[in-house]
Amino acid sequence: MIDSLRLKSSLGRARFLVLTILGWVWLLGGCGGLGNNAVATYQKIGDRYLIEVTGRRAGWSHDLSRRESYTDRWTFDVPRINGKIDGKEILQRPGYYPYVGAITIADKKMVVSLSADNYDFRRLEFVEWNGRYTLVEKTDTGPKAGPEKKP
Repeated sequence: MIDSLRLKSSLGRARFLVLTILGWVWLLGGCGGLGNNAVATYQKIGDRYLIEVTGRRAGWSHDLSRRESYTDRWTFDVPRINGKIDGKEILQRPGYYPYVGAITIADKKMVVSLSADNYDFRRLEFVEWNGRYTLVEKTDTGPKAGPEKKP
């Protein structure tokens, strides 16, 4: 009888472990493909450059059976497209905290290592766009006009 109880206890633990692992695999399976894209684009605007980074983010849903994601993007307004660019040199959108850290660019490779200076609470905040990228010049600035029609 004691052996029977031990067997039931072992099977219960094994079942619990397998179901727990399967649950985590199911929940985290929807996170595949999330993160920043390895390629960033840049475009010269006046005397500055706009660098656009994109990535896939998880959509927040109260229904866990619907795991959705979306494409997110951010633009860094920088004074040059090579060398080390200090966070203070990056123009930030109104209402956002200034950057500390740097963006380093060499041979079309870019490393973003920034934090947001949350001076209201005296702490640095993580910037989700940190990472390594390959820079590619953005050539398509919008729909191209077709040939003019002659009357």
